[in-house]
Amino acid sequence: YIIVSLVVLAEQNILQQITVFGKKIELLIGIVIYFSLFYKHKTSLPLAIFAGILKDTLSSSPFGLYTLIFTASSAFVNSSSKKILKDNIFIHMLYGLIMTSFMLSCLVIFYGFFLNKMPELGSYFKESILPRSIINFFLVPVLFKVLSRIIK
Repeated sequence: YIIVSLVVLAEQNILQQITVFGKKIELLIGIVIYFSLFYKHKTSLPLAIFAGILKDTLSSSPFGLYTLIFTASSAFVNSSSKKILKDNIFIHMLYGLIMTSFMLSCLVIFYGFFLNKMPELGSYFKESILPRSIINFFLVPVLFKVLSRIIK
């Protein structure tokens, strides 16, 4: 929980100024994926809920949106990871890509639906969601290595 708290604070303060190709770095979804892959549901789900609540309180999004997204992501990764090889770096990268795309797509659809300002999803996907997902595609394995050394 300490790691999640530090990453949320870093995302809200320090990482707002750091961009890769003009896009923000999303570390918190990587942490949720890490714990969902390598820990049981009893450990990863409360951590995902905690991460979502913490992100909700510090962001300007409606309360509960990140909690819902992180909880759904954790449940999906945890249930699907029982059938795959967890030590493969490409699996980590793929989960980073898929879950970041899922999180950002949910945010776009939510804001578009409830604020009646639905953007053109194809162009928004190409300009924002896909580049940020590709950044996490390469960042998640590095984050996994750092987390595995900190936790052990």
